[in-house]
Amino acid sequence: MAHDARRLDGPPANSPLLSEASYEQLAQMVSVRLSQDCKHAEQRLREIEVEEKVLDGKRAVLEDMEKKIVEMTGEFDDIVELNVGGQPMSTTRSVLCLAEGSLLAGMFSGNFDSGHKRDKEGRVFLDVDPPVFARVLSHLRLSRIATPECPAPLPHVPEDLKPEYDMMI
Repeated sequence: MAHDARRLDGPPANSPLLSEASYEQLAQMVSVRLSQDCKHAEQRLREIEVEEKVLDGKRAVLEDMEKKIVEMTGEFDDIVELNVGGQPMSTTRSVLCLAEGSLLAGMFSGNFDSGHKRDKEGRVFLDVDPPVFARVLSHLRLSRIATPECPAPLPHVPEDLKPEYDMMI
């Protein structure tokens, strides 16, 4: 094939050289190529739309995670110092209030702060088993960063401690 007599990209091998083709043949080759390009562009557009939906899902997950991070570090979320059965523990008010409707959430809602028993260091005293409460606290902390795809695991609580655990939650 000579350098100046090239074929359009894509026509069958038995197509005439461009310099030998009639206008009708050239028009047909251009039409075939345009049709192929349109189909390819439509397919690529569908692929991009699918990719956009995936990205939108990832963006929503990131925004949710950002919201949780902001909530975890919020400037209005005060730290609560606790004395749990003689063991000091610290957390935030929002963690203690995560289990909506629970005794714990009610106690730390802000409505009953003046009624809390306090130790000599000013920590709120909770007369409960420290290991059980530590499991509750750990679960609540994990639930703040949990996602529907990765929920917070439920803590393992021995049967004899379940009634106390259930009362806290």
